[in-house]
Amino acid sequence: MNNQYLWLPHQTRFKQKLFGLTLFGTIPIKEIEVYKLPTTEVIPLGNTVGLKLYSEGVLVVGMGEIEGQEPHLNSGIEEGDTIIKINGHLVETAEELIETVNIYEGNPVEIKHTRDGEELLATIQPVRHSNR
Repeated sequence: MNNQYLWLPHQTRFKQKLFGLTLFGTIPIKEIEVYKLPTTEVIPLGNTVGLKLYSEGVLVVGMGEIEGQEPHLNSGIEEGDTIIKINGHLVETAEELIETVNIYEGNPVEIKHTRDGEELLATIQPVRHSNR
């Protein structure tokens, strides 16, 4: 085994070791180079900042298929819209949105949403996932 240090262009020092792999301790098969990184210590600095965002409604960040159906198709709702009411009930979180839609047990719901500051209405027939 051979121990040596390798200096790379960015001046980081790695310890290099060469290991030999042999069959039955006599027949050389392969040499392996191993580089050991130096121990790095991270010291966080700065000030801790807490941030709470307040927004009206629930931002639509994606839409997908449920049980082979896509209830959002032809509804006019798009990614980036903000859902603000379900059948007249104000919703401010994703949890509130789910709870409110579930109240109507699969019946169509009217969704008030905004896009670029304009309020729009859409009607969707909710789809229940089979394991829910």
